[in-house]
Amino acid sequence: MVRVAHVADTHLGFRQYNIDEREHDLYEVMDEIADKIIEERAEIVIHSGDLFDSPRPLAQAYYAFKKFLAKLEDKVKVFFDIGRSRYAQTSRYASAKTI
Repeated sequence: MVRVAHVADTHLGFRQYNIDEREHDLYEVMDEIADKIIEERAEIVIHSGDLFDSPRPLAQAYYAFKKFLAKLEDKVKVFFDIGRSRYAQTSRYASAKTI
């Protein structure tokens, strides 16, 4: 049996109430998600949309995603769809080396 982890609507870069701390909360949660994926021994991760909050994400948002991928490198395959609701649909396979 293959273990699959599903993640969606992370909206990296979002600043709720325009507060920097809320943006950083999302980055910390991505780190916790990676830890949980490893703990549960998932083999595949699917992020099904709205990875970033903006079609032009902040550098910090890219860095948070790259950190997420690096943590999972060589442990799990990650597939993602950048977004469905706000941007053109783009599906990709990702690794920390390609981002």
